Amino acid sequence: MDVLLDTGLWAMVAGASFLLIILAGAAGSLLEPRLKGDPRAYKKAGLAMMALMLALMLALALSLIPLIVVSVSGFQEVIGNRDVPAVGFLLDHRGELIIAFWAVMLAGSLIAIPAMMKDLLAGRL
Repeated sequence: MDVLLDTGLWAMVAGASFLLIILAGAAGSLLEPRLKGDPRAYKKAGLAMMALMLALMLALALSLIPLIVVSVSGFQEVIGNRDVPAVGFLLDHRGELIIAFWAVMLAGSLIAIPAMMKDLLAGRL
């Protein structure tokens, strides 16, 4: 569980994901005019870019959860709320809380992504 509470690691993952999102968007903007003449290549590049952006956004979202949980729980401990039952429980179970948040987010993604792909392949996106 120590890895889940390592804010340095998750800050690096979040920062790298954010930077890659920016760079991928810039690269897409540079490539778009070159690909517009070939509709097939344009569609393939668009699908690849959407998949890349989805993966990077998921990495960013998942990496922010440990940062938020550790920050909020650490602040509560610093201001002296450890004796409050809910805060004490939070401080003692931060790793499990992170895993629970991840599970809910991934379950939502498992529901939403197939519907998105269906609409994308049908040409509705």
